[in-house]
Amino acid sequence: MSRIFISLTALLALGLIGLPALAQSGASEQSERKSNSRSSKGASEPKDLTELKDLNKNQFKANKLKEAKRILLSNANPQLARALADEVLRVYPNDIDAREMRGISNLKSRKFEEANHDFELTLKNPDKLDKNKRAMLLMLKGTASMDLCEANQAVQELTEALSIKPIDAAYFNRATCNVQTFNYEAAIKDYTFLINHERKRPRVDFMRGRVHYLLGNYDRAIQDFTSGIKMTPSNASLLYLARGRAFQAKGMDKEALQDFNKGFLQSDDFAENHFMFSIDQTLSDTGSSAANRLTQSDNNYEEALKLKESGKLKEALLYLDRSIAQDPQRNAARILKGNILLQLNRPAEALHMFDIAWTINNLDLEAVTGRSKANLALGKPNRALADIGKLIWANPDDATLYYQKGLLLEKLNKKIEARQAFEKAITLSEKNKKLALAGGKRAIGTKLSTKEESLVKARLEVIK
Repeated sequence: MSRIFISLTALLALGLIGLPALAQSGASEQSERKSNSRSSKGASEPKDLTELKDLNKNQFKANKLKEAKRILLSNANPQLARALADEVLRVYPNDIDAREMRGISNLKSRKFEEANHDFELTLKNPDKLDKNKRAMLLMLKGTASMDLCEANQAVQELTEALSIKPIDAAYFNRATCNVQTFNYEAAIKDYTFLINHERKRPRVDFMRGRVHYLLGNYDRAIQDFTSGIKMTPSNASLLYLARGRAFQAKGMDKEALQDFNKGFLQSDDFAENHFMFSIDQTLSDTGSSAANRLTQSDNNYEEALKLKESGKLKEALLYLDRSIAQDPQRNAARILKGNILLQLNRPAEALHMFDIAWTINNLDLEAVTGRSKANLALGKPNRALADIGKLIWANPDDATLYYQKGLLLEKLNKKIEARQAFEKAITLSEKNKKLALAGGKRAIGTKLSTKEESLVKARLEVIK
């Protein structure tokens, strides 16, 4: 049931992000191939060995990039596409199209740091980029920065991309970054642009409504959720649940209960991957073989849980690796492995696990929570704060999240914002206590523990 309440927002699928880039990335090669074809027809043979080598190099480059593009477009193994791009870069170290393709491959492989670096290198050759190419590369780099939780940097890059060319994905992703950094008014502007131009609805209605809810604009939130429901009445589980929350906040309990019931009856298929692109993974096994692998994965996961409870953490990791190998989509195993790695003081490895888990299913808040802890352990409070922003967006009535937000803002020496977060935590905690006492059981946010409440009040005394 908790999963129904959890809905993270929106990065576009990499298919929507990557395909335009890939379509453009081959433009120069196609032109080059045509030129080579014409020149080969016009001359019976190359003038010398150097020209022959150049022709062979050009054909080599065209073939490798064409195959890499095919792999990425078919959602096949992105690491293979990266290997092909690397082959081209060994011959043409400064080739923009090969570097861009390598960046997209890294993005799809969840190697966000490397993807960011690839796009950065490509953008250092402005004289070789036309306007559209530069806009697309800035959008891709902004996406990589966002995936790294460098939300402020991502906003700058996406804004620069939009100053060159209006790209839906850039508006969408910039709004996402503004949600992460609690710049809700700016997020609403980008969502409104997309809505006014009839883009990406009803998903954008849903997200703008959630931001209105966070701002306390419940009537506007209800309008957005209603608009989304009208567009997809049979597939609007999260919209009904979100609207129910807004009705409840206005004291309209009858309407809230009706929406909650409708939301629970429907599936949550509407909750597509929202903060990041999805990674399509298919199992080659079919039939009983695949079923057997899943059973083995379950058994290994259960054994890992027992080992963890008995304190045998390193042994538990071995069983988790087996579980993941047998079922690559098993997020619970990745998250458990990440948490164990944190216990073993290996935050970089833990972060990698949480990144993969979040990519596969970013409705899983355990993955986001783990990533926030890992980033904090790595001395990156800004990135941790961006993940807290995602969690608050998904669970706007959770007092403990505002408590964590306040602690992070204190670390960043943002005292005013920290105080506001702590005050919000106290307010929500009191509200949720009253709802619990009234017998409410649905859409109730988490309240602070006695210890957390004491700590918050102590912090408020310190921060004036």
